[in-house]
Amino acid sequence: MKLSKVWELGKENSQKTSEIVRQISFAGIALIWVLRNEDNSIDNGMLLSGLFLFVTMGFDLAQHVVTVIKFRGEAKKFKTELIEQGVPNSEHGMQSITISKDFHRKAGFFFWGKIIAVTFAYLIIFILLVKKFLIGE
Repeated sequence: MKLSKVWELGKENSQKTSEIVRQISFAGIALIWVLRNEDNSIDNGMLLSGLFLFVTMGFDLAQHVVTVIKFRGEAKKFKTELIEQGVPNSEHGMQSITISKDFHRKAGFFFWGKIIAVTFAYLIIFILLVKKFLIGE
């Protein structure tokens, strides 16, 4: 894989994932607001769902930050090696880089964490909606 491709994939991956998770989380928060009680209070279940949505956004941010740090670190390390080998600066972006197997481990934790958190949030919302509109509680 070329160094320029590593930079491109890292940016593309973090942007798209952040965009989708952010939209889903904000939609969930809006849904909680719309479904608040007549006295403008929010049920404990909805508050719990909201907490999971905020955790989701925190994990999304953490994944983005970790990914950027890891990509920059790998790229800087590789660039230093190229400089030491005497490769001209104009050729650095065309060089192939091998990324370590554990490269995505930390970002993967946050990725799966936000998927699980947003799933729990919507599961709680779904259960509360079923109770409210189908069962009548």
